[in-house]
Amino acid sequence: MPEQIQQWEKDYIRELAKKQLEIANGEEMQKKEALWYAHNDYKTKEPVVTLERGTFNREFEHLWQPKCQSETMRNLEYYFHSNMIQYEYIHDDTVMPKEFNIGIWAWVKPFNIDVKREKTISETYAYKLDYEITDLEEDFCINFKNPRWAADLRSVKNIKIP
Repeated sequence: MPEQIQQWEKDYIRELAKKQLEIANGEEMQKKEALWYAHNDYKTKEPVVTLERGTFNREFEHLWQPKCQSETMRNLEYYFHSNMIQYEYIHDDTVMPKEFNIGIWAWVKPFNIDVKREKTISETYAYKLDYEITDLEEDFCINFKNPRWAADLRSVKNIKIP
C-alpha cells in the first residue's frame, strides 16, 4: 500500500525548501561561493573552513523536532533541517545548496572479497575497516573472482516530488 502523505506535510516541506532556496540565493551565499572559487584558484589568503558532519550528525538532532509523520516526508525534513543547522549554528564556509540532490545507494565488492567492518563506538558512526589485501605482492596470489556491484535504482525511480 502506498505511503499516505498528508497535505500539511507537503506544504511544510515546500516552506522548508523555499527557506533554503532564499538563503542559497542570498548575498552571504554568493560571497561564500565566490570565496570557494577563489580558493580553488589559489587566490585566497585566509583559510576556507567547512565542517563535514557525516560521522556525527546525530549530535545535532536535538536542535529541531521532526513534525512529519510519513517516512518520505520525514527524510526530506531531515535533509532541509540538516542544511539549516549548518547555516544557523555552525557558521562555517559551507555554501547552502540551491538544489535538492537525490542520492543512489550503491556498493561494490572488488574481487568478491569481504572487508570486515568493526564498529568501535556504538553511539556514533565510527568504524574500522580490516582489508584482506595489505601487500599487493604477497596478497595477489588470492583466487580473484568476478567483482560484484549493485546500485538500488528503485529508490530513485519511485521518488515523487510532492
